[in-house]
Amino acid sequence: MVVLSKEYGYVALTGAASSLLMFYLSYNVVKARIKYNVPRLASALGMIWIFSRVLYAQGYSTGKPKKRHRGTFGMVALLGLFLCTVNTGRTLLGWDNGLTWVKWPRCFK
Repeated sequence: MVVLSKEYGYVALTGAASSLLMFYLSYNVVKARIKYNVPRLASALGMIWIFSRVLYAQGYSTGKPKKRHRGTFGMVALLGLFLCTVNTGRTLLGWDNGLTWVKWPRCFK
């Protein structure tokens, strides 16, 4: 049996407050994505990556190394996010000319 001190209640309340903060921030992010017309590709890739990390963490916590591979599909999403970041950077810098042979994903308007 585990005995927790009375002050551990602060830890539990901090966790609950963190969850409320994340819900609030997520709601504001969704509103901003709609307002500023953020492409859905980057959002979808981000969600896939987050889901893959949850699966990885669940597999990792089992102590069985083979179960860690469940989240490896997230590397594809991470590569897509990286390409979107590179594309956004080059677009913001005006480096569109000269790279017409590269078919970049449309991640930035």
